[in-house]
Amino acid sequence: DIAKRQLYAIDLRALEDPLLERLLGEKRHELDAQLTMLATRNTVAFRPASMFLYGMVDAPLLADALDILASTAKDPPRGAAVGANEIAEEAMRLASLYRQQHDSFAPTVEVREDVAGLLVSGDRLLIGADTVMPRRRLAALLAHEVGVHLLTYFNGAAQGLSIFRTGLAGYEGVQEGLGVFAEWLSGGLTRTRLRLLAGRVVAVDAMQRGATFIEVHRLLAREHGFSSQGAF
Repeated sequence: DIAKRQLYAIDLRALEDPLLERLLGEKRHELDAQLTMLATRNTVAFRPASMFLYGMVDAPLLADALDILASTAKDPPRGAAVGANEIAEEAMRLASLYRQQHDSFAPTVEVREDVAGLLVSGDRLLIGADTVMPRRRLAALLAHEVGVHLLTYFNGAAQGLSIFRTGLAGYEGVQEGLGVFAEWLSGGLTRTRLRLLAGRVVAVDAMQRGATFIEVHRLLAREHGFSSQGAF
């Protein structure tokens, strides 16, 4: 409640540029919706608050996801794997290549116990200490996290307006779309990864229609071929 009061205490009318006023106004509404989501955690109001912020799964997207799940076979065996420290080393190597283009590209790469997988937060790449992945997926994952998310942050930070660093309203969809596109361009968008993305669409659609966690798990495992662990 205090954060919302502070948010709406900002007088955007003082801005002379109507476009900038609109961009900041849209961001304020998005932050308001995010604060509402935080306030409704562990209540029945959380799901509609989430749907208000992020929208519904539309019919064409769901149809694409179901087609992917029906048509993609499994990948060949995983092959060689890499752990968190190797991922961190490769991430720092990739960051050094970007730094040759611009000195400001200087992210912090951390291996942490309190993170699952890889996560970009501001100028930091956080890697879960127990992360293990196929080596053939490494280039694609770093193209997503370093080549899109970190690059966006440092590019935005060089523009003068901090909103370009933190992201315009609704930027997550564009960011994740670019991230997956980067995975495809790098040749690392495997069938397993594609099935995972499609499975998330199906799971969210079922959740939005009122399915419980157990019902979603059964849907993925029994109708779409996910392992019990993968469906979980």
